[in-house]
Amino acid sequence: MGGELIEPGDTLVPDYVHYFTKDEIEREFKEAGFELIMYSNDEYGHAVGLAK
Repeated sequence: MGGELIEPGDTLVPDYVHYFTKDEIEREFKEAGFELIMYSNDEYGHAVGLAK
């Protein structure tokens, strides 16, 4: 139907939402010049990076 493809981390219930995977976050941090030093997806997901 011309929409975006579903990727790991996507959910469609009740609405379309993308939840980043740890690998995606690590890659994004690295591309931005950060080192991922802490990651958690308990309750509210969060990640901490250290600038290189």
